[in-house]
Amino acid sequence: MTDSWSFLTSQTQTLLEPMRRQTVTEWARGNLHLPTESSEAGLYVPERAPYQTAILEAMSPQSPVRQITLCFGSQMGKTTVEIAGMGYYAACYPRPQAFAFSNDGELKSFVKTKFDPMMRANPEIKRLFGQGARSTGDTVTEKLYPGGFLRFIAANTEANMRSYSIAVLFADEIDTYPINVGGNGDPIIQLTKRTNTFADTRKLVFSSTPGNEDSHILRLMGQSTYRKYFVPCPHCGKRFTFELEHFHYITDDGGKAVTDSWMECPNCGYLMRNRDKTWMMDPRNGAGWEKTNPDAPSDHEGYFLPSFYAPEGWLSWNMIAQEWHDALSQTSETQRLALLTAFHNTVLCRQYHELMDTPDVRVLEQRGAQSAHKRGVAPDWVNVVTTGGDVQGNRLEITVMGWGRRLRHTPIDHYRLYVPPGEEIKDLDGTVWREYHEKIICGMWEREDGFVLRSVANALDRSYESRTIDNVYRRFQAPTFHPVRGVSDPKGLSVMPTRKQTRTSREDTPVIYYDVPVDQIKAVLYRDLVKEDREGVYSYEEFPDGYDGEFYEQLVSEHLVLDPKSNQRHWEKVRDRNEIIDTHVYNYAMCYVAGLDSLLDEDWDSLASEQKASLGTGSQEGVLRQARQQRRRRIVSGGIL
Repeated sequence: MTDSWSFLTSQTQTLLEPMRRQTVTEWARGNLHLPTESSEAGLYVPERAPYQTAILEAMSPQSPVRQITLCFGSQMGKTTVEIAGMGYYAACYPRPQAFAFSNDGELKSFVKTKFDPMMRANPEIKRLFGQGARSTGDTVTEKLYPGGFLRFIAANTEANMRSYSIAVLFADEIDTYPINVGGNGDPIIQLTKRTNTFADTRKLVFSSTPGNEDSHILRLMGQSTYRKYFVPCPHCGKRFTFELEHFHYITDDGGKAVTDSWMECPNCGYLMRNRDKTWMMDPRNGAGWEKTNPDAPSDHEGYFLPSFYAPEGWLSWNMIAQEWHDALSQTSETQRLALLTAFHNTVLCRQYHELMDTPDVRVLEQRGAQSAHKRGVAPDWVNVVTTGGDVQGNRLEITVMGWGRRLRHTPIDHYRLYVPPGEEIKDLDGTVWREYHEKIICGMWEREDGFVLRSVANALDRSYESRTIDNVYRRFQAPTFHPVRGVSDPKGLSVMPTRKQTRTSREDTPVIYYDVPVDQIKAVLYRDLVKEDREGVYSYEEFPDGYDGEFYEQLVSEHLVLDPKSNQRHWEKVRDRNEIIDTHVYNYAMCYVAGLDSLLDEDWDSLASEQKASLGTGSQEGVLRQARQQRRRRIVSGGIL
C-alpha cells in the first residue's frame, strides 16, 4: 500500500508542476545521463557532438519543424538523440509517443541494450514509469507516465500500427522496414497516419543508414531540406563538407595496415588530421548545418551526416580508412562486394552498386556539342598538356590532353598519324616517327588567350612493338617521352604507374618505361565521365566541339563485368575499335608521372600566374618539379572502386 500511495503521490505531483519551458537541448544538458555501457558515461554534454544540437532544437515543441529525417552513418550518437527526445517528452513535456523498429526481435533487443540502460542511468525518468509491475504500465513494449505513454512497436506487422494516436513518433533504421505491410502499403505512411490527430504539433523523427535497394531514408531526405554539416578549413577558413573524394590514406610497406589518413581541403589543399575535427566542428569557429535543398518545406528538416564527422575519440579516420582498404583488398569478389556495400551504407550513407553504369555516349556527345571550346585550341583554364599514344600496325593514335586546377581536363585534339605505303612502323627514319617527333614531342598547342603550351609528358604504348618503341626512346632521348605498358591487375589498388627499366644488351642504353595499371585507371576514367559539371568538382572531363560519334563510342568501348567462373571483375571490349579509351588511360598515367595529382590549388594558381605574366610560350617545369619532389605516397580513395 505504501508503494502504491508513494507512486500515486509522485505522479500527481508531477502533473501539478508547471511545464518547464525548456528546449530538448536545455533539458538534456542538465538532466540526461549516459549509462555506464556508453563510452562516455555521465551527464550529457551537447558540445561533445555539436551537430546534435540543431536536431534536438528541431525536436523541441517550440520549433515549427514537424518532421525530422536523419541519414546518419554508424557511431554518430543517433540513438542518444532519439532517447533524449523520448526522455524529454516523458519528463518535461508529457505526450503520447511511439518508437518503431523493423521487427519484434530487433525491437526487444533495442529496449534491452539501449533504452533500459539509459533508464537505469536516469532514475528521475525511470520513476515516471512506475515500480516495474504491469499495473503501473511499465512493460517491455509499453511505458505509461502521467500525461502520455511510450509504446515500442514493430513496423513489420500492420496490427501494431493501428488503434491509437501518437504525438511524437521515432522510427529508427527505417531502411530495414518492408516496402509493404499487411497489403496496406508503405509502413512510413501508415506510421505517419497515427499522428494525424496531432497534425499541428506532432513530431516525426525518421532515421536510418541507407540500404542498397529501395531506400525509405533517401526518399525522405530528398523531400527534406537535406542539410549537410559544413566545417571551416583551419588554413584558408573556407567551409566544405567531409567527402570521400577529399579523403586520403597511406599504408605500411606490406600494404595491409593503414598508417596515416587525412582530409584535404578542396579549396586550398591543406591537410587535416583526425585531431583537427574538434576545432573544425565547433560552431564557434564557423561550423554548422547548411540547407542544400532550398525548395523543401521549412517544416521538414533533413540532416545528412557520414561517419567522417564522428567526434575525436569515437570512430577515427584511420579506422575508416582501414575499413575501406580492407574492403578493396578482398580477393573474394563476393566478400569484396559485401564489405564495399556495408562501407558505403554505414559510413558514407550512400548506396553502392558494384558494376558501374557505362557512361552514356549521348550525354558525352551532347557535352561536346554544347561546348564553347573548339577542337585544337585549349581552353584558357588549361595549364598543363600531356599526350597518350596507342601504336597500331599502320598508324599512331595520339590524344592530347589539357589539365587544369583540380585535374579538370579536356582532350584538346586527337592525331592519327599513318605509316605511308612502302614504309613500316619499325622504320625509325620513317615518316610516322618524324611526324610524331615534330607534332607531339616538339608540338605546341595554343590556348584561347594566346599562350602556347608544350607537352610535359608523352606516353606511347610499347606492348605491340616493344623493340621499336625502345629504339625510338633511344633515338629521341627526350626527357618528356615515356614508353608505357598496360598491365591488368583487377585486385590492385593503386592508380600510380610503376617505373621500370629494360635493356636488350649490355651495350644498349637502358630504356625507362612505366607499367600502367589499366584496370584501376579505367575505373577512374569512367567515374570522371559520369560526373556532373559543377564548380570545384575534382577530375571532371570536358569535351570541345568537333569530335564525331566514333570518338565517343571508342571512349566507352569497354564494360566492367563479373566472370561467374573466376568470381573476378575484368574489363571486356564491346566493340573492335577502342584506341580512344587507351589513349585516355595513358594520359591519366602521364598525369600521375608528371605529379599533377600532387599539385595543390596554390600550385595551380602559381602556375597560372607565371603563364599569365609570360609572353608566347612558357615552361611549367618549375612548379611541376617542385610538386614531384613533394609527392606524397597515397591512395586516392575517391578514385578507386
